[in-house]
Amino acid sequence: MECGLCRKFREKYPPVISPKIGSIHQINDHCSMSEINCYFDDKKQNNWNCQTLNAIRDLYDFDKPSKNMLYYYREDQNSLFIDISQIFDCEDEIYPKWLYVTWYKRRGSVDNILMLFEYSPARKPTENELIEILRYYKGAKDGIFKS
Repeated sequence: MECGLCRKFREKYPPVISPKIGSIHQINDHCSMSEINCYFDDKKQNNWNCQTLNAIRDLYDFDKPSKNMLYYYREDQNSLFIDISQIFDCEDEIYPKWLYVTWYKRRGSVDNILMLFEYSPARKPTENELIEILRYYKGAKDGIFKS
């Protein structure tokens, strides 16, 4: 099933069929893009332009680096560590410390996204966990991260 941000994008820019390309989202008269594939949709092969993952990737501000984020770049490969240790209030010692995200260039997909724990194996985050991270770092800007 698609995440809420992908659903909103799809409602705003419904897919249309282009005779030359196939299914696209027509953003305006001069701009279109291939149809998005949500990370949370089990039927899709990749996460092409998943709107939740794009928002996570965009958390890092190159003009104002955050002390809560570590960003690495090498040969078009990007890595971002986001400190999430203050976000999730858990009574036990099994709570996430970092969100780890990697991507190649800015071509619309994320290669890896994992929650890293101190005493447990890494795992993929849920949509709700990613929305909580976005709320923490971006607030409810434009109402998109409200429950």
